[in-house]
Amino acid sequence: MSEARESEFNGKPLLGLYRDKDDVFGFKFGLQKAERILKHIDDIKAFVEKHGKKHAEAVGHAPNIDTDL
Repeated sequence: MSEARESEFNGKPLLGLYRDKDDVFGFKFGLQKAERILKHIDDIKAFVEKHGKKHAEAVGHAPNIDTDL
């Protein structure tokens, strides 16, 4: 199950999103990007819905917004 981990870089808060507890790379972003993500969360969900079907054909399953992301 994916997880979020908070950290800090140069005194600024970061949020890292990881596939599971063993993922060491994931991706991290700060407060400004988090605010932009929240502002456009519906656009992001629509993007996943639209392109998830193509992804499903390639890998054999569609991403589940609630559990895979």
